[in-house]
Amino acid sequence: MDAEFSFYLNSVELMLSKDMFARIHRSFIVSLRKITAYSNYHVELGKVEIPIGRKYKGTFRRWEF
Repeated sequence: MDAEFSFYLNSVELMLSKDMFARIHRSFIVSLRKITAYSNYHVELGKVEIPIGRKYKGTFRRWEF
């Protein structure tokens, strides 16, 4: 029997280390170690671009890479 889990992203965010993960959009939490490039508008994880939401831009800038 397969178990199915459902979490709100806010709940998952609380379980993750703030030193290793960042909420950058209402739909995305990313591993800071996996970010290969970033701008004011998106982060890149390899060849994948993920937008930075307006609400999260100020929070995201506090990390040094």
